[in-house]
Amino acid sequence: MTNHRVHFTRSGRTLDIPDDAIILEHALRNGLDLPYGCQGGSCGTCMVAVKGEVFGWGRAISDEDRANGYALICSSYALSDLEIEA
Repeated sequence: MTNHRVHFTRSGRTLDIPDDAIILEHALRNGLDLPYGCQGGSCGTCMVAVKGEVFGWGRAISDEDRANGYALICSSYALSDLEIEA
């Protein structure tokens, strides 16, 4: 297992997130207050701009949004160090 440094720009917090942990779940467990709804990739509430590489899925994000650097953090894993606008 590899940890990735994930910086959340609005709170200024940085977490080490394992590559086998869903980003939102890990952030919530560590006290961050982030917007989310369904936690299954269906509603889009958790969509944020991300700098870095993630693996994720979900019906609420288009290929265009992915190409423009957005991810649904309720259903995404960090594949590199990240900067998340949240």
